[in-house]
Amino acid sequence: SLSGDKENALYIFQEMKNIPLTLSTCNLLVEHFASHNEFKRIGEVFNEMTKNNSSPNAVSYERYLNYLVKANKLTKALEVHERVKKRNVILNPNGYGYLIEILSRHNRFSLFEDLIHEIKRNKVVPNRSTYNKLMDAFGKFGDLKRMRDTYLEMLRNCSPIGIDTYNVLIDHYGKNEKYRHLDHVMDLIKKNNLPLDRTSYNNLISSYGKNGHITKMDDVYVEMNSNNISPDMFTYLELLRYYTKHNYAVKSDQVFQRIKEENLVLDLKTYNSLISCFGKNRVFEKVDEVFYHMQTNGVKPNSVTFLTMAKHLSDDRQWDRVDEVLEQMTDSGIAANPGFYYDNVGYYAHWRMKEVGSDGRGKRTKKFFDDEEDMV
Repeated sequence: SLSGDKENALYIFQEMKNIPLTLSTCNLLVEHFASHNEFKRIGEVFNEMTKNNSSPNAVSYERYLNYLVKANKLTKALEVHERVKKRNVILNPNGYGYLIEILSRHNRFSLFEDLIHEIKRNKVVPNRSTYNKLMDAFGKFGDLKRMRDTYLEMLRNCSPIGIDTYNVLIDHYGKNEKYRHLDHVMDLIKKNNLPLDRTSYNNLISSYGKNGHITKMDDVYVEMNSNNISPDMFTYLELLRYYTKHNYAVKSDQVFQRIKEENLVLDLKTYNSLISCFGKNRVFEKVDEVFYHMQTNGVKPNSVTFLTMAKHLSDDRQWDRVDEVLEQMTDSGIAANPGFYYDNVGYYAHWRMKEVGSDGRGKRTKKFFDDEEDMV
């Protein structure tokens, strides 16, 4: 099991069917098969336990639910929960925590509320992990008052509080623009001498960026680096997301250069956002640099990539470059979008008409649309 040897573990399990299995052995088998998504085998383990006059306990179901949540199998997790209730088994705090996590992930608020009542009815006191998942769920469902009440209850039952708990508060207060509450949380963190971790900084960057507080987002990023907390891909994506949204070309380029130094590859959406940001700011050498970087790293441009480049080049009257981009798009097998021509027909048609050199407005216009129809 520890070595991940699925075939031999299954072979040994078949051999062991001739002897009574202890509960601890069954729980180990449940964990092993769940880790390999062998959920049918778990049913066999439970059947063996029944034959031996034994039953799955809270630990059995906790381990099962853990892997179901990791695999994001909501329906199966709900089936297991129903089985737990039918067998009158009371889940432990971790087991309830896994159910809370998957219900909030899938926005099943009514089932989540039923689960809260079940936890209270069974007099189960959450542990730190479960409290954090409860707080996060209330935050996702927009109930910040109950999130705060859960935090206060946690203080009474699970003191001291770790940075992981404060990260949940930072995330949801920031997303909901509750900056007075966010400042209070930051004061509590300092008061308790808790160092911020990467998640803390990422949540702060995301919160400030989402609400357009770019200066504060910059300050958090600077502090993160000064405290030797290395940014990860999420950090860079969030920075670029908000820098490009607000057309900060210089700041976007600084992050992009760091990404290149660390040999990281962005997703297509972020590449397109960078191209748009540099294009709006008429920094076309940077547009070319981003386009080259995405191609050399195996990220295939789509119609948005090409048409964004063409749009900003046409705004700058670089008609030859527009032709080159549209030709590249056609060579890539991407159909031209008529919307581009409608948006830019004034600039683009004027240049086309001028090149044709015919006299008379009707002739020039007809010639332009004939050319474009052939291209499309």
